Formats: sequence, C-alpha cells, structure tokens
Amino acid sequence: MPAQAALVVDEPPGTAVRSVTARADGLLAVALTGGGVAERIIVWDPAARRITARLVLGQP
Repeated sequence: MPAQAALVVDEPPGTAVRSVTARADGLLAVALTGGGVAERIIVWDPAARRITARLVLGQP
C-alpha cells in the first residue's frame, strides 16, 4: 500500500472541510468553511506535501 501524505493546515478552530476535488494534474482543491473567517480554497500538492495556493472567496 502506498504511503499516505497528511495535510496539516494552520486554520482557526471551527474550520471544516466543505469538499475535496482531485484535479487531473494530481493536486487537490480543498474547500474550507467556518472558523469565523471567509470561505476559502487551498490547493494542495500531495507529492510535494505542500500548499501551492490559497484563494479567499469573500468576507465572513
């Protein structure tokens, strides 16, 4: 079985994962909500084990 990469993000308490979408290039788009901040999407590269982008969608 292949090794699994853990994603640890510095998000405020109360943050929840709204959805995860696998992209054709292997990256994961993770939609986050809650925590008293605006909804946001992070793009994660599991192979490199790093966040490659953050998109803030609006104000809380």
